[in-house]
Amino acid sequence: MDPASRFLFGAQYYRAPTPEPDCWAQDLRRMRELGMESVKFWVQWRWSHRAPGTCDFNDLDQLMDLAAEHRLAVHLNTIFDVAPLWLYDAFPDARPLLSDGRRIEPQEVAHRQIGGSPGPCYHHPGARTVREEFLRATVLHFRGHPALAAWDVWNEPELGCPYRDIDLERMLDYNPHTIAAFRGWLGERYGGDIVRLNAVWGRCYDRFDQVEAPRTGTCISDLVDWRLFQAATLVAEADWRLAMVAELDPSRLRFLHVVPNLSERWNSFGTATDDAALLRLAQVAASTGTSRPWRFPHMASVAAGRTLWNTEVHINCGSTALHQPVIDLAALRRELLPQIGGGVRGFQFWQFRAESLGREAPAWGLVRPDGSDRPVTAAVAEFWRRLSPYADLLAGCPAPPAQARIGMWRSAGNEIAHAAMHRDLSRLTASLDGWQAPLHWRSLPLRMLDQAGVVAGGLAGLRLLIMPQPYWLTQAEADAIARWIEQGGTLLCDAHLGAYDGTRGRHSRTVPGCGLAAILGVQETDSTSSFHLDLGTRDALPDTLGDDLRKALAAGARGGRLFSMHCADGGMLGGAERYAELAGDGLEPLAWVFPNRPVVAAREVGCGRVVYAGTDLGLAARLGTAAGLERLLDRELGRAGLEAPGGMAVPERRRVRIDHVHDGAGRLRFAVAHNDEDQAVEVRLGGGAWRGLFDGTAVAAGSRTVLPGRSAELFVHE
Repeated sequence: MDPASRFLFGAQYYRAPTPEPDCWAQDLRRMRELGMESVKFWVQWRWSHRAPGTCDFNDLDQLMDLAAEHRLAVHLNTIFDVAPLWLYDAFPDARPLLSDGRRIEPQEVAHRQIGGSPGPCYHHPGARTVREEFLRATVLHFRGHPALAAWDVWNEPELGCPYRDIDLERMLDYNPHTIAAFRGWLGERYGGDIVRLNAVWGRCYDRFDQVEAPRTGTCISDLVDWRLFQAATLVAEADWRLAMVAELDPSRLRFLHVVPNLSERWNSFGTATDDAALLRLAQVAASTGTSRPWRFPHMASVAAGRTLWNTEVHINCGSTALHQPVIDLAALRRELLPQIGGGVRGFQFWQFRAESLGREAPAWGLVRPDGSDRPVTAAVAEFWRRLSPYADLLAGCPAPPAQARIGMWRSAGNEIAHAAMHRDLSRLTASLDGWQAPLHWRSLPLRMLDQAGVVAGGLAGLRLLIMPQPYWLTQAEADAIARWIEQGGTLLCDAHLGAYDGTRGRHSRTVPGCGLAAILGVQETDSTSSFHLDLGTRDALPDTLGDDLRKALAAGARGGRLFSMHCADGGMLGGAERYAELAGDGLEPLAWVFPNRPVVAAREVGCGRVVYAGTDLGLAARLGTAAGLERLLDRELGRAGLEAPGGMAVPERRRVRIDHVHDGAGRLRFAVAHNDEDQAVEVRLGGGAWRGLFDGTAVAAGSRTVLPGRSAELFVHE
């Protein structure tokens, strides 16, 4: 059976040199006793390729045979960011360089204990040849083994750990081979027209071979191109790895797994990853896990109808300084069941036996360092015992974003521009959270769209699009969004939409930029920072504000990070950092700081509607109180006819979510209910009669049921 059609359940096991050989037989037998069906082994370049022209796979051969004995399907994960000791003797110029000129020597890091990190320059031809030789040797050696089920060709693609931070003095990679490749990439990007590049960058080059690699980030457009080139480098690397496996072992499943590209630590700038572009190359979409449930609509959207796996469940995280938490079945259900509701169709835990080498020890284990059971061991066994009878039916149920009518925009170019502006992405990620969390707890399906998705027609079928902090925008995106609004879509966006025109490489003269001010009929007048506002003569703060926001606003009466706005509905709405008053014919003022000077306004555009904020609403909701944004969302969702599907009902303003899971024919099969509140809540699941898989709760059609506090349940449709 095709592994992609089965529900994945297993664990990562071997990252040489741990666990040691005397553990192997006991551990793989125990994995099978617990019900696991898959195991992941790392094939590390440095460990197995210790001399030119020869590879030693003896340890992995033994593990493969043990896996076959215990009927465990093996995923081999090739690890290339651990360069062999001899590589730099053969190619001294293959070392990557930082933007300040420092050469990166091979080093050990917490999760690459054998050294050799971060690996060589991706564009060095000799190092590329050696990588190809090793992958070819690996595939040829293992492709005939009966235990082999899949090739995972890249563990968490990135430009180079530990250089993930948004630090412009520690950017990778400035190796001369990389700079030469960058110049070639620019030539293709700008159609061989150096005049066009000069116009966008504001330079005066005569030839592409004169182009200097950006180092400061102060001019934005060149930095965006530089990091997009690095992201394209990783995509090209993934492409040849997958293509080689397809050539040599075409019957085996081939994929890679990413970290969701939505965090301060993992993003288009710091790690130079484009998760959507990377996963488009693979047969399945796979990801490292996260505890934030609203991150999974992003991954399910990237999957685009393919199977989605969480191949590194991080519930057992810890370190020498902070040992891992105690996980029981209730905690495991809270972690995994919402992911199933979000589209995940398989889990591999990181890792089976607790780590014993380095700073990650003694954490990350489903069993203790001595191999004995932890509380999580029994929890995993019971979880799978209950789920396994329905696992393959679940595996055939597509992820929900295909039915989503709400979209959330995110753009690699915008992320890089924000990194250039702020030297971090905390504001942008907080804004994404501020918008996503209330949508999540309304049980509304959400589709995430990147630049490529918007331009390629991904807006089709959406009724509402949210754009958090959309400062950098291309003309192609602006044109697609304008057409979609005029045809009936509703846009909700934060301040400075397209203020930096990514196509022209210039800050727009009018904002919204890229021609949108004229199309939307709304324009920002002079904008300023909220820190410059003089609020001393304004009305007293209302009693309806939360205590935290009240204190922040009171402290910033002469300007601060947060400020409050009066709303047309009589309530209050929080703004953050950006402040721009709006002008335009036919505007419907929604919120203002000073009378007759709207900061949030709506306008009908063709058959659609735009709700434009001259501030950052998502950021304010994340940092202060979300009550105002909740009311705004309720009103616009109602106007767009958007509500939780299938007759389900959850209490308002409570952290409770229900997901309906349909099979490939559209039949309702399961419901996942997650109550993140401390108190019990009453909900209606909708869709008929149900039975709780773990608690056995029977729910008659149309009736309500009580979800205990801090609980998650998978209901089976009766």
